[in-house]
Amino acid sequence: MVPPVPTPATTMSTLPSVSRQTSSAVVTRWMAGFAGFSNCWGTK
Repeated sequence: MVPPVPTPATTMSTLPSVSRQTSSAVVTRWMAGFAGFSNCWGTK
């Protein structure tokens, strides 16, 4: 059974688009950094 994750319901209901944009930007930046890191190690 998965334990309930504590999330601010008011923030999620009032700012869903902002949270989506923020999470998507973080994931994109992380993926870009990870791709650059693996490419740097792959060339050496």
